[in-house]
Amino acid sequence: MSNKSRLRSLRASVQHIHGPISLANRRFASDFQRQNEAVVLCVVKDGENLVQPFIEHYLQLGFQHIFFLDNGSTDSTIDIIKSYSQTTILLSHEPFQDYCVIFKNFLIQKFGLGKWCVVADIDEFLYFPLRRSLSEVLLYLNKNSYDAVCIQMLDMFSKEGVELSESNRVWTLEDLKQTCCYYDLSNLEKKRYVRWFQRAVHPGLKFLYGGIRKTVFAQSCFLTKEALFFGHSNTHLKSSHLLHRSKIADFSAVFLHYKLIDNFYSATIKAVSSENHWQHSKEYKGYLATIEKEKQAQAPQPLSEPLELPSKLNLWQLSSVALLDPNQETDSLINDEFLFVSEQFRKFSHRSAFPLVEVAR
Repeated sequence: MSNKSRLRSLRASVQHIHGPISLANRRFASDFQRQNEAVVLCVVKDGENLVQPFIEHYLQLGFQHIFFLDNGSTDSTIDIIKSYSQTTILLSHEPFQDYCVIFKNFLIQKFGLGKWCVVADIDEFLYFPLRRSLSEVLLYLNKNSYDAVCIQMLDMFSKEGVELSESNRVWTLEDLKQTCCYYDLSNLEKKRYVRWFQRAVHPGLKFLYGGIRKTVFAQSCFLTKEALFFGHSNTHLKSSHLLHRSKIADFSAVFLHYKLIDNFYSATIKAVSSENHWQHSKEYKGYLATIEKEKQAQAPQPLSEPLELPSKLNLWQLSSVALLDPNQETDSLINDEFLFVSEQFRKFSHRSAFPLVEVAR
């Protein structure tokens, strides 16, 4: 079945569970008003451990509404989402492996047209460089007629390591930031930001790969996403990371990526068992192989006896760095060339943005 056929099938089968399906109070808003507001689009399944801090983070950041497409949660994810008035939930049971990008493009077409939106997974928490607010960033993007922002994923982890048990800790936003406050850039690979049929991007922007997941799991994961963008009628993702076409801004933002938390082991086991992720969960099979090797290395008993699983998987390195206040400390990520900001973006301020004219799109 083609992607277009899958999208048509999804439109016919998706169920509405909670919240408004349109932002009625914005029906008569001007183009200028819409261009200075933003919504969040998220595909989720069994995300109860992170969904509350996810919602609170994006609402505190200034996003107007969060639209979820739930892929068949069996935990309390839906109940937690329903407790917030600025959320909407749609439901689909289509297989994630076949519909991952389709789900996201469906959300873009249904809720993202004519406004700024960020497509974020439940473990991705957005921050802007130089302590810029969402409103400042949108003013800058509109003023310079940009369509999208490059977002780099920064894997966060605890110094104590990852629990290798069936943990399902439910986090608060503050506990998450205080506990999983370390990152490591020692095994990072940078490549030119070149795309076929894409407008030229600022040479300071790079595609990033690797990081702590390469160090610990030998997984050279792609860390760059074009996940914040203005929704045009033809806007769609070509993959989970990259847009079809857009004019990329001259700075990058960061997703603090909380994959490596206490439910990592159980999520890995589930992904390997279901083979419901990219290339039949190839990435998660790599994670599990590393955990099995750790089990062998830490085994105190003879190999003829069953091996006990170690209680923790260490992630912390001598090169690891603490990020105690993401709102205040993104300068270090710029200095380390993980994030990039142009001189034009660095000099921009609310004052320099006015008087502001409406942008023709």
